[in-house]
Amino acid sequence: MKQNPVGLQQKVLTMEDDVYTRLRRIVILAVTWLAGISSVLKPKTVADPDIWWHLATGEWILRNGHVPYMEPFSWTTAGRGYVAYTWAFDIATAWIYHHAGLFGILLATSLILLGIAVLLFALVYERSGGLVQSSLLIVAAMIAMAPLYVPRPWLLSMLCFLILTN
Repeated sequence: MKQNPVGLQQKVLTMEDDVYTRLRRIVILAVTWLAGISSVLKPKTVADPDIWWHLATGEWILRNGHVPYMEPFSWTTAGRGYVAYTWAFDIATAWIYHHAGLFGILLATSLILLGIAVLLFALVYERSGGLVQSSLLIVAAMIAMAPLYVPRPWLLSMLCFLILTN
């Protein structure tokens, strides 16, 4: 310990202490981000049964050139009004499935989740300023959101919201 001119004691940091502190921070951040990324890249299968409805609607739109306004799929409600409010997601999903199959849908879902994690981190870090705290908070948030890791339009809504708030 060393006394400064005011008489307060302060620890003298050596170059080794500074390097050790930085290295420790880097390791903590790397482990935190790896845990977060592994939870983001979790989707291994498409567990959401609605994906097939989105695919069918997207393929129908691509084949017919417009959004359906009458029920095109159901036998019991055939001919009734139909609102395809997720038509853009349906088209994108059908296009990805046509070009890359289910792997493409899982990859797109993982990339959207990665984008959500990065933008959420940027938002939290900007507000808090603490690198380690922000990383831990984002990992906790991504783990809490894990049940939502399915290819659904809400992931794009979250991503767009974060793009607009950053």
